[in-house]
Amino acid sequence: MEYSVMGMASVASDYPPYSPVIENEKDGLLVKTQKDWFNAIERLVLDADLRKKLAKNAYDKVYQEHNADTKAYLWRDAYEALLKKPLTV
Repeated sequence: MEYSVMGMASVASDYPPYSPVIENEKDGLLVKTQKDWFNAIERLVLDADLRKKLAKNAYDKVYQEHNADTKAYLWRDAYEALLKKPLTV
């Protein structure tokens, strides 16, 4: 997500925590092998349109799905869970 906010296309390992968040070829590139990494980076270097498309889609996704309005409940739930636990010293 950090790269997305900066307007950069991402290449990431096709494993959690990246694979559940990145949609391959839409808002990033997911790779498994060393050869995949090389090929994905080469594609981004050589294809400005792909690089721009992935970066824009990722940026839009972060701002639509991963912002304070859509994630505030996670903070609330965490605080409520902490408040329910007995205080230990």
